[in-house]
Parts: sequence; structure tokens; C-alpha cells
Amino acid sequence: MVLVFVPRVIQTMAELVKESERTDGILIENDINLNSRDLMTHIDECNPSPCLNGAACSDQVNAYTCSCVAGWEGTNCDTNIDDCNPDPCQNGAACSDQVNAYTCNCVAGWVGTNCETDIDECNPSPCLNGAACSDQVNAYTCSCVAGWEGTNCDTNIDDCNPDPCQNGAACSDQVNAYTCNCVAGWVGTNCETDIDECNPSPCLNGAACSDQVNAYTCSCVAGWEGTNCDTNIDDCNPDPCQNGAACVDQVNAYTCTCVAGWEGTNCETASGGGGTNYCSPDPCQNTGTCADTGSGYTCDCSETGYSGTDCDTDEDECSIGTPCKNGGTCTNTAGSFTCDCTDTAFTGDTCENGTVRPGVMIGVVVLALLLLFLY
Repeated sequence: MVLVFVPRVIQTMAELVKESERTDGILIENDINLNSRDLMTHIDECNPSPCLNGAACSDQVNAYTCSCVAGWEGTNCDTNIDDCNPDPCQNGAACSDQVNAYTCNCVAGWVGTNCETDIDECNPSPCLNGAACSDQVNAYTCSCVAGWEGTNCDTNIDDCNPDPCQNGAACSDQVNAYTCNCVAGWVGTNCETDIDECNPSPCLNGAACSDQVNAYTCSCVAGWEGTNCDTNIDDCNPDPCQNGAACVDQVNAYTCTCVAGWEGTNCETASGGGGTNYCSPDPCQNTGTCADTGSGYTCDCSETGYSGTDCDTDEDECSIGTPCKNGGTCTNTAGSFTCDCTDTAFTGDTCENGTVRPGVMIGVVVLALLLLFLY
């Protein structure tokens, strides 16, 4: 911009005269011819320069012009042009004027010369575990995939809270899933199904199976026993067969193979009516067991404490080996014996236990004190 400043006309004392007269509203100008030798030297209005802030000064007749550099205006280029008017800053930014420039102080979330660009808070994405990021002004939101939560989808949702597992199962959390570690006897996603231990049935020989939790029971039919009813009950124990007959076990039954001269289920009857039952009446005493031989009988006196043909003779157990241990005193009784452990440091039926009797303990203590006093 070029501005012209025109000062007042300077009259010389030589002949430079300019007259102006107004007559009846008409301007009459009389110029007097000038001789060059009568003119004064022209004044340089640009020396010194009135132009400021780097402006270039152009001298004129009784005037000057200032060519302002960018950013300045005014006669002397002394006014900073307000680059913030009109305001170029956007989105709430504050404008700061400078010389032929301006700066915009952006609010959070915006960038650019005029704060015209929304900062992409999703670049790089703060969202984790496959979440989708949605940019906002100075903010973002994460759309979590199933199984995750939190601002950045960084927290695994606890699928075990509340616990879906049943019947004492332990829950193990996973991503959008869980597993139930079932206790014995249960199956299913949530361990909700009782395992049918009766399918297939472990029970044998016609037994009925009853399912339980991690167990089963078998109701055996007659003649069988055992957990799975797999053991044939020995119907020959005790032996029902008499008079020397051999017993043959069957399922819930038995047969007796009679010796000559005997018959009946248990071979208890003399065949043909001429046989003799030598065990009836029972000749064996003191719980001895009679066996008919067909021509007589024998008595089994084992573990009765007696001997003899009819188990009628008391055995002296105190003379057979040493039934009383650890120095116990043996006394024979009818069909048995007793042990007196009074003078020993042991107890029990045969003085076999190493428990010290109180009286013996006192004696041991007294003896120890006496020996300590003497030495």
C-alpha cells in the first residue's frame, strides 16, 4: 500500500508567489514565472525516513510514501495487521496474532495450523484383544469382542463368576468360556449329570445294579456274593454232608456223594435199612467233630484242648512247648491254659505285650535310685 503525505506549500523569498483570489465565488490563480536560479533546494522527506518496521520510503514533492512489508499498515507502517481478524482458528482454538502470521492454540483433541484436524486417538489403536476402536474428539471407545471388558478391553471377563459348575466341580476361567473339572461320578458341561455306573452293568450272574454317585451296588441272586456278584457262595462250607460223604458245591445248592451204605440229601440215612449211623448219637466230646467211616467213626479233636478217641482226655498245654512268653507262669485248665504275668514286665493272655506293669516300674525306679546313691 502506497500512502501520499502532502505538506503545506513553502513560499520562497525570491519570486515564488502564488496568489489565489476568490471573486464572487470564482477562483483566480495568478502564477508568477519563476527563474530556476531563483528556486530553493528540494527537501527529501525520506531523510530521515519516517517509515517504520522495514518499510521502504519514496520521496515526493512535499510528501512521501511508505511501502510496508507484509504484516504492517498505516501511514508510517506502524500498525501490526491483526491476522486474527477474522479469526482463522477452528474448533474452539485461541488465536495469537503475530507479524504477518498467527498461531492457533488448539484445544485437546485437535491439531493443524487452524486446529482443523481431529487427532485420531485410534492411531495407533489402544484397544486390545481384537477390539474395534472408534475415534472421538479427544477420546475413543473400544468395542470389545466377547469375553473381554474394560476401557481398552484388557480385562478377561470371569466366566466363573457366578460359578456355573455344579456338584463340587472346580471352575477354570477361559476367554469367553470356562471348563468345569468334575469330581468323580459326574459329567457334563457343568458337571450336572450323574455318571450311570450301571451302564453297562458291572453286576454279574443276574444281579440287579443300583446306580449311586461314583459308585454302584449289586443285589446278588441266591448263591452269589461279592461286589459284582461274581463269587459262587461255597454251600459246602460248612460241610453239610455226613458219614464220610463228599460235598460238591453248586450255585445256591450242593450235592453229597455218599459212601456205600448211606443215602439221603446229606447222606444221613443208612441205605436199605441195614446201615448203622456211628455218629448218632454223637460219641465225640468237648466239641469234637464226628465222622462216620461206614464201619465206625473218628473224632476230630483239633483246637478243642482235648485228645483221645472221643476227645475226652484233657491235654496239658503247659507241657507242650512254652505257651507263656517272657517268663510267664503257665497253669493248665480244662481244654486250655492260663498265663500269670505278675512277676514279668509284660501283659497279655500269653505275656506277649511289652507294657511294663506299674508295680514293676516302681521297682525299676527304686533300683535305679539305689544304684545312683551307691555310686
